[in-house]
Amino acid sequence: MDTNSCIIRGGTVVCADRVLPDCDVVVIDGRIAAIEPVGASDFDAQPDATMGVLPVVDARGAYVVPGLIDIHSDYVENVASPRPSVVMDLSTSLYKADRELVSHGVTTIFHSLSVYGAHVFDHKPIRDFGNVSALIDRVAALRAGEERDHLIRHRLHMRVELDSVDLYDDIESFLRSGKVDLVSFMDHTPGQGQYRDLLVFGDTLKGYRDVSDEDVRDIVRQQQESQKLTYAQITALAAVARERGVSIASHDDDSEDKLAFMDGLEATISEFPISLDIARAARARGMHTIAGAPNVMLGHSHSGNLSAREAVQAGAIDVLCSDYYPAALLDAVFTLRDQCGLDIAKAFALVTINPAKAAGIADEVGSIAVGKRADVLLVREISCGEGEGSGEHPGARPDGRTARTMPVVTRAFVGGRSVFRSHYPDQPRGYGRDTEQLVSLDQLTRPSGQGGVAWRSSKSTACPNLPAPSREAGSVQGCQTSTRHRTGQFVGITGRSGSGKSTILRCIWRTNLPERGRILYDSQRFGMLDLAQATQRQMLYLRAYELGYVSQFLNALPRQTAYDIVLKSALEAYGADERSRAEEETERMLRHFDLDEGLWELYPRTFSGGEKLRLNIAAAMIKRPRLLLLDEPTASLDNASKLKVRSLIEQLKAEGTTMLGIFHDLEFMEGLCDHEFNMQEGMMA
Repeated sequence: MDTNSCIIRGGTVVCADRVLPDCDVVVIDGRIAAIEPVGASDFDAQPDATMGVLPVVDARGAYVVPGLIDIHSDYVENVASPRPSVVMDLSTSLYKADRELVSHGVTTIFHSLSVYGAHVFDHKPIRDFGNVSALIDRVAALRAGEERDHLIRHRLHMRVELDSVDLYDDIESFLRSGKVDLVSFMDHTPGQGQYRDLLVFGDTLKGYRDVSDEDVRDIVRQQQESQKLTYAQITALAAVARERGVSIASHDDDSEDKLAFMDGLEATISEFPISLDIARAARARGMHTIAGAPNVMLGHSHSGNLSAREAVQAGAIDVLCSDYYPAALLDAVFTLRDQCGLDIAKAFALVTINPAKAAGIADEVGSIAVGKRADVLLVREISCGEGEGSGEHPGARPDGRTARTMPVVTRAFVGGRSVFRSHYPDQPRGYGRDTEQLVSLDQLTRPSGQGGVAWRSSKSTACPNLPAPSREAGSVQGCQTSTRHRTGQFVGITGRSGSGKSTILRCIWRTNLPERGRILYDSQRFGMLDLAQATQRQMLYLRAYELGYVSQFLNALPRQTAYDIVLKSALEAYGADERSRAEEETERMLRHFDLDEGLWELYPRTFSGGEKLRLNIAAAMIKRPRLLLLDEPTASLDNASKLKVRSLIEQLKAEGTTMLGIFHDLEFMEGLCDHEFNMQEGMMA
């Protein structure tokens, strides 16, 4: 399926707090657009970009769940270093991990890379700082094309061991670079934390190295006497992390004092608290608490600390991570259901919405909800023999034995794009495959009005308690006469509020589709093209290289700095080979719109409305599009900023850019527009 729009039909949809049987999940342009009962749909769709049909994916008999989010995993180390003394090509290793992780249902991975002063358990070259630095750089490079070039989303969790005294400057530099998404502070000094029991430490050490009891005592003494990062240094690093929007975690919490210190640093995560009391104390402070999914599968901690099963049942653990074994995430969900009686929605929340909240990405991913990125799994339970059970499982026999099942991922979608599929012999015919049934967009009602994706159903059988889709009544008459806009002209669209000015621009951009008529555009790539009938590939190309759109609202990915937003547009315009030129133009454009350099490396969520708008304009105009659509681009700008916009519009006109703009500020339009199209009169002036 070479599209990011489809209907996932008839599955059991696991939402953040409930399970909805026999439902359809509708995906349009990479986002979840609707959740409806199966059969409720003569789907009335308004896609952002369409191929003319919506493929239907058969999900009968499957759980439809959010993609798993793993915020603590060093699995890539095993891929890059299959033997302790061997390091494979790092870029290739990330691609291999990409493929393996998606088969286990992981759609967002936080690679946990450790920065050590010394590692006493074993010497792995993969943990040498040079290799760690290279991996950090490569993980950061994966983000730009994550829904185009890779199967899943890659993020970085930098683990800072407190003996990394000589690497302080490097750690600070990585935090400031924007390459780190989560940072944790670790102290594996024996006698506290994970290794508070020195006998456990000694046994663990002997499992890695051939050492005597005397050697163990020497290592304990050396570790306890080694220099550590000071409280002041930790505090300074935490301040940099907060400034950059990086989530902070503590590690192996073993006391109220440590929790209090980390809470003071605004840490939001407590990783692997060593006891139930400490886990409860962390939750009481509002921190997310993490345990390992392998701990759930084993039934105990390999270090003799907290039992994850017990802690989850007690409400003291709200996030599970794979730690070192990605397959355990999905297995742990069903183990908690079968062995502990945990509700399936609550079990899945441990590996989806809760880690998304902990990492600060829940606005985009982590749940099956309207508007979120369509990172979606189809999970089926397949037979795998018999085993002991509680007698309460649906497959239980009178003797207490159960027909054992194993959860498997049969389809995975990331950003609505199908990235993985498998088929097991006991699946029903057609399960998990795209059916020949296609929902034609010619059968769909195309609403006009506000919003990116609007939905209307001809039936009144909407799911209870689901977010209501936007429902717009009426229609926009729009341009009923033929209008022609010449190269380099500026046409201003005027009319009273609600007359459909913005809708016209959205029809050209393909956020809305007209019920009739044509939108002819003379494309440099495709020639004369009807935008109302263009394919998805054509629209994606045009948006990247020929069309520009300035709305009143900033649309940016999470953890994208102001500089990155404009640079991305510049690279689309000039190409990756012209990065130096793109960077020069980015800086010039940011300065043109008076965005203080202190804001360039910050996330725009904290910006004022005017700053966001200027950033939006800069990102659109830097591409020098052939056709530029402007929807109230000066609405919240001061006079000085308006003049900046006007000067750039005049420059683009001189360079041959054609523009359609909506301005309520008629004084601003004076002398700028070549023609005016009035919505009430339906004609050009």
